[in-house]
Amino acid sequence: MKEEFKFIKMEKIDDNIMKVIMYRPERLNALNPTMRRELKRAFEILREDPNTRVVILTGTKTSEGKYVFSSGDDLYDSGIKFPIEIPQAWNAILETHEIYNMIYNFDKPVIAMVDGYCLGGGLELALACDIIVASEEAVFGMPEERLGIIPSWGGTQRLAERVGKSKAKLLIFTSRYISGKEAGEMGLADIVVPREKLEETVIALAREIAEKSPLITRLAKVCINRSIRGLDTGLSMELLAATLQFKTEDFNEAVKAFFEKRKPVFKGK
Repeated sequence: MKEEFKFIKMEKIDDNIMKVIMYRPERLNALNPTMRRELKRAFEILREDPNTRVVILTGTKTSEGKYVFSSGDDLYDSGIKFPIEIPQAWNAILETHEIYNMIYNFDKPVIAMVDGYCLGGGLELALACDIIVASEEAVFGMPEERLGIIPSWGGTQRLAERVGKSKAKLLIFTSRYISGKEAGEMGLADIVVPREKLEETVIALAREIAEKSPLITRLAKVCINRSIRGLDTGLSMELLAATLQFKTEDFNEAVKAFFEKRKPVFKGK
């Protein structure tokens, strides 16, 4: 439990409940390769801890007091060099798939506590958790198509799994942002409460779960996750599509427009 992290903090709530906090406040908790690998290591530690029964995953506030879960992938520190070659893209996406799959299949319940921005790769991370509890002020979105890419860290699969195909298409095709209240109505968030009640609600839920048999909870999670057919195939298709997209003219235009701070002009090439 005493392992040193740069972008992750671990906080014990009760003997059986641990909080994992993404900590890059100056970058709105944007995910870079180091943070993602630290997340993996944190969950490896908690997997081996016999006392931990429930994990809460959340973000930290900025120095200005702004609430953020995660604003997604950090395009300024993505670990990818441009222009992107297919093997590099494949390996980078696959590494994150493996980290998110580890959280999705983690043998203890994981609750995403969401406030503020939960966008792109940050939303895909929340979707890898078992339960999403959000504040009414949370902001959810899949803005990847604005950048000429698809959600490639499980988003095309887990979003559809959670809210249904048509609503997943609506969010992904439009790149629109929705509030915590809208996310609750859509089924994206399981519980939505006022901001001031968010943490107490999550901790009460974690305690309620931690009281149950950890073995039975683990078996139930495995059964529920395995009941969803086709996820592995869908993730493989997402990996292939996400790798090939980096060779499109639209992607290069989107990246150029992002750094030039202008709206991209897509040509469908």
